[in-house]
Amino acid sequence: MQVPYSGRKQRDLQRRVDLILRVGHELLLNSGYRGLTMTRIAELTEYSKGTIYQHFSCKEEIVQKLAVKSTEKLVELLLRVQSYRGGALLKLGLVAEAMFLFYRLHPVEFSLLSTMRSKPVRERISAQHYAELESREQDAMGVVKEIISEGVKNNELELGKALIPEELAAGVWFMLYGSLNLHEGKSQEDDEIDRYFQLTRKNFQYYVACWPWTSANDERVGVEELRAAKNELFTDEVAYLGKQVVKPSLTI
Repeated sequence: MQVPYSGRKQRDLQRRVDLILRVGHELLLNSGYRGLTMTRIAELTEYSKGTIYQHFSCKEEIVQKLAVKSTEKLVELLLRVQSYRGGALLKLGLVAEAMFLFYRLHPVEFSLLSTMRSKPVRERISAQHYAELESREQDAMGVVKEIISEGVKNNELELGKALIPEELAAGVWFMLYGSLNLHEGKSQEDDEIDRYFQLTRKNFQYYVACWPWTSANDERVGVEELRAAKNELFTDEVAYLGKQVVKPSLTI
């Protein structure tokens, strides 16, 4: 019979896991995916490789756990949008701004999402681990779906039988995440990124404008209204970018 760990032992084990993930994140940030190795993690944490393998069977499992945590950060931003005052049209604009901020402030975390989809990485982790990441992505799309459903409930949208909120939420995810994923690896200069965001923003607005909005929601969201809402909702994130300080990474 296995004796359960005491509370203190559990805390010690969790601190060890947190350290491994923190070091793994720093290696990804400074050396890229190829620079992340179990040997290097053991050296930097001052644990034996055997100890590292007690918690993670391969480096891909470390990447998976970091990707899950990064998606949880994105979900937190989207939940803020959902709870913000205003109609569905404004909130959808803020969904796009939340994605842009996540991409700017957490570039390593964003890259992990595409890394996890590569065949070599997926083949090294269990189906259960991959399902955990997919579940977090579904959480993100689920928040968008709820925003759209609230718009239907408030008579801002009239979907009828041809469309359902889940399909529209998937379209939002495909357009925004897909667009940012295409930009990954390109210039990270502020001016270049801003131009790319503006192009994505325009196309997203065209897409959303084609939805069956009711006459009660004829007024479109202006640029200044969206900017003011973004600055209010994401005050700390906008401040980080405005001050051009070291961009915050995922908190483990």
